[in-house]
Amino acid sequence: MEARRPVTVGVDSDSREAHSGMSTVRAWRHRLLLLGFSTVLCEMSLQVASHLSAAVEYHLSPPWSRNISPDSVLGVRMSPFFPGHDSRGYRNAAARAEVDLLAVGDSMTYGFAAPPSGSWPRQLAELAGQPVYNAGVGGYGPPEYEVVIDELLPMGPKIVLVGFYVGNDIAGAYKSVYLQDRFPELMSADRTVLAAMAEADANATLRDQALGAGMETGSGMREGEESMVLRWARRLALYKLARGIRFMLGQRASAPFRLFQEDSFSAAAARPGRVAFDGGVSCRTVFLNPELTALASRLDDPRIGEGLRISGQVLGSVQRKLRLGGQDLFVVLIQSKKAAYEGIVRELRPSLGEDFFEGVESEREIALAVRGMLDKQGIPYVDTLPAMISLLEADVCSYHESDDEHPNSVGYRAIAQSVWSAIEDRISSPRP
Repeated sequence: MEARRPVTVGVDSDSREAHSGMSTVRAWRHRLLLLGFSTVLCEMSLQVASHLSAAVEYHLSPPWSRNISPDSVLGVRMSPFFPGHDSRGYRNAAARAEVDLLAVGDSMTYGFAAPPSGSWPRQLAELAGQPVYNAGVGGYGPPEYEVVIDELLPMGPKIVLVGFYVGNDIAGAYKSVYLQDRFPELMSADRTVLAAMAEADANATLRDQALGAGMETGSGMREGEESMVLRWARRLALYKLARGIRFMLGQRASAPFRLFQEDSFSAAAARPGRVAFDGGVSCRTVFLNPELTALASRLDDPRIGEGLRISGQVLGSVQRKLRLGGQDLFVVLIQSKKAAYEGIVRELRPSLGEDFFEGVESEREIALAVRGMLDKQGIPYVDTLPAMISLLEADVCSYHESDDEHPNSVGYRAIAQSVWSAIEDRISSPRP
């Protein structure tokens, strides 16, 4: 009997291709499901982590504002996670427990537009041979200064240095009390003053005046013009993480606070409302709209007058507190870039514009009023403007050539030297 041969079932090429195609689809479907699951898991993990960890929340926050965090009393606080900040959020190498010299102020004291070593408190420390704790925060004014001083008094400073920026601290005091409603106890009880401010606001609020003077309010799409998908995406933790990484890769390490615009003279001069000063001088620069900056120094405006009163009340209060503890208050008066440049502008470019010189005159008047207020209360101070003028007259550039109003490290050095000359005889041996 003949043996049967095994029957081989053939599979044609079409069947093999169909089977392979189905396997590929299943493989891709599996990968997509795995990717989707991983994405959801990462998103949930980041969301939970941001609620539990301030450090994670910091890295997911918008890069352009992550140096600050909201605060119910001060408006904002500086983030302790930002590079160059100590555990309190201030611009120091470490949060010291004790210090003899405490510096409080706004961005001029923080040292904006200069590296940490270039701020005037850090350079004052070199001159004094002892630490100076820098508690400057951009955007703060006299009401905030008092809160910061109260919080840091346990450090036991012998001298508290208040960097008072004549350019906008008075307007800032008005804003904190009347526009942001954060210090109601500082409001005036004088009905005549309140009526005068209400009448001024009826004509135009300071914000309206600023907008009329060409204040830049940002660019790009407004939130209402964004697509629904983009608004939804902005809430995702993964989107925030990707945004931060992209921003970090494009950041210039040498200028962590000047990230959003070019710093060149030509780029700054081309912006709306700017006034360029060149004329072949080595210390060329660009000024902000003089009409805009003058809004913060017009003593004939009752709102600025009220800001001056608030500033005097706060500094008087600080002085009384310090005297009770045997400590001293010393005010560092810092004036604007246009005030420093006035002399050489008059000499080389007198045609720069009436608004420029009127703005300088307004600032001169309010600086005189501030000095009178300090003299009346017996608060010692140093005016740093002469030192800044001397640098420019010696053809030493103490400001950036862009429209940044802050000094460079050389300018901050002049402020530090002015302060040291005024307080040197008040300094005893530093603490060990």
